[in-house]
Amino acid sequence: MKSEPSIRRLPPELVAHIFINSLTHPRHPKKNEAPLNISSVCTRWRQIAISTPAIWSSISITFRRGSLPFAYPSILKNWISRSCNHGFSFTLTWEYQKYAVGAIDLDPSIVASIDVLVENCVKWRNISVDAYEDITDLTTRLLAVIPERTKQLRQIAIVAPEFAIASLFTSPLNNLTHLSVSTDCDFTAFQNNVPMESLVSLSIQADILDVTEVISRAPRLQQAKFYLKLYSDEEYPTEPITLPDLHTLDLDVEGGGFDDVEVVDVRLCRFLAYLRLPALKTLFVDLGYIGDMVMETVHWGGIVDLLSRSGATLHNLEIRTNDTASLPQFLEANQSLKHFAITNNLLSEDNQLIDRLIDDPDSITCCHTQLCPNLESLRITCHEYSSVEDAMTEICSFINVSAGEGQIHARPLVLVVPSVTWESLSLPSGSCLEIVQDDDWVARRQHDIYEKIGAHW
Repeated sequence: MKSEPSIRRLPPELVAHIFINSLTHPRHPKKNEAPLNISSVCTRWRQIAISTPAIWSSISITFRRGSLPFAYPSILKNWISRSCNHGFSFTLTWEYQKYAVGAIDLDPSIVASIDVLVENCVKWRNISVDAYEDITDLTTRLLAVIPERTKQLRQIAIVAPEFAIASLFTSPLNNLTHLSVSTDCDFTAFQNNVPMESLVSLSIQADILDVTEVISRAPRLQQAKFYLKLYSDEEYPTEPITLPDLHTLDLDVEGGGFDDVEVVDVRLCRFLAYLRLPALKTLFVDLGYIGDMVMETVHWGGIVDLLSRSGATLHNLEIRTNDTASLPQFLEANQSLKHFAITNNLLSEDNQLIDRLIDDPDSITCCHTQLCPNLESLRITCHEYSSVEDAMTEICSFINVSAGEGQIHARPLVLVVPSVTWESLSLPSGSCLEIVQDDDWVARRQHDIYEKIGAHW
């Protein structure tokens, strides 16, 4: 008697678990990938797949001008139906067409797809909408249901030029924990004081007044990424904003076109003056921006005052700025740093900086005041406007200094270098360094320093 194949004797629950963990993109499957593939193998597998809501609870959709290659409306109806009470998540991308001309008319199948999503908005769990062309019809139709009809939303990511952030605060979203928003929309006044009590991770690229309004309504923020558009001279709220749980801040700035750097600096300092971040441990900073056709750099004063005012003990600092005259003074004021990242350009501008980062302060030969006495790792990054050769020069200088000091007079450090330079580097005898390539380092510290900020699933 012929025995039944082993695969057919597995419990359905185990088969379903294997299905879920075998998806190529389990959180963003495409319409022509599994779970459709695994549900087509045999009748038994199809029955198990169809009755496993988690398999059908998330999809990735791409819209483009013209007809769609797949029948999205029917696909969406099937997937949403099979997701049952598991909730439904989607990533929707409008494929940018650089050379397309003329008015953008939405294909009927796109409109029908949006209608299906809107009709089922009460099921939305995590959504990502990326339509950075001015597809007003698409974004308006889709996003108008938030927040009144989407109470189960946990994560939102929106990239849309005309999206008004204030519209998210017309009704509570008590389950929302992660939010990412990028918009060019002018500031729209917030009409009420609806909080986002559960929001812990925020990434926002918007007018500085929008940023102020959002964070004032998110008292439990733990991570934040601010891309500040410093265009406005309007007054900010007079009450300070305290974020007692915020441990990671990524700060980037965009100036007001032809505004002098002094004007932009005042705007940044005015914003930072309202913040109190007592739990801040990790700070990423890029104070450079394109001014009147040249790179400008905002001063460090506002950030120094923020840390001092907050009483924060900073452990990790990554500087992406290409120029700052007061860097040593800033480092001297932050003795608790354990990890520090710097562009190779900054390293080359101060001849003593390498020595002060390497020297052991207990050495009788040390003639400098040591910077960052608790430093454990140093990351040298190659600025986007710099060549790899320039980065190699500074990295080799650092390695040579560490070897020249000798094991007695130099402290051990993990030196993190750009991955493209890693194979060309070697440590001379006596060096106290451990060299790690950039990609490996980020993967190693993904759980703390480089934890993703904003919506991601």
